[in-house]
Amino acid sequence: MRRERTLKVVLVLVGLIFSAGVFPVAESLWHQNQSMYTFDMMLSLYVALGIFLLIAARNPSANRSLIAFAAWSCWLIVMGVNVQRWKEQASAAGATEGQSGS
Repeated sequence: MRRERTLKVVLVLVGLIFSAGVFPVAESLWHQNQSMYTFDMMLSLYVALGIFLLIAARNPSANRSLIAFAAWSCWLIVMGVNVQRWKEQASAAGATEGQSGS
C-alpha cells in the first residue's frame, strides 16, 4: 500500500512538472519566437505526457505501460544529452590539444 501511495505521489509531481512546460511554450508561441519552434515542439510532447501521467496517478496499476514509457523516454533523453555532452567535450579537448601543439 505504501509503495502504491509513493508511486501516486511521484506521478503527480512529475505530471505537474511536465505540465508546467505549457507556460514556456505559450510564451514562445505568443511572441512568435521562430528560433524556439523545435524546442516548443519537444516541450509540448512532455506537456501532453504530463497530463496523461496526472490521469494515470488515479490508478497506476492500470496504466503501467504509460508509466514505463515515461520512465524509458526520460532515461533515453538523459542518456542522449550525456552522449552529446561527451562528444562536445572530446572535440573541445581535441581542439585545444591541436592548438597547443602548433
